[in-house]
Order: sequence, then C-alpha cells, then structure tokens
Amino acid sequence: MKSVIVVFVLSLFLLSLGSSCVSKRQGCPTFNKIQLP
Repeated sequence: MKSVIVVFVLSLFLLSLGSSCVSKRQGCPTFNKIQLP
C-alpha cells in the first residue's frame, strides 16, 4: 500500500507543478519534455 500512496503523492506533485507552469505561460522544460496526450 505504501507504493500506491507514493505514486499518488508524486502524481499530485507533478500535476500541481505542471499547472503552475501553465498558469505562468512560460512552460517548464521538464513539463514540455513529457508531452501529455
């Protein structure tokens, strides 16, 4: 169960990081490399 919690928290962190970059309209280099579908 610990691994599930870690993945959930990590996904939330990446989601908040990506949304903050989008709101700045500058785009983070790491977020641009992911290229979400």
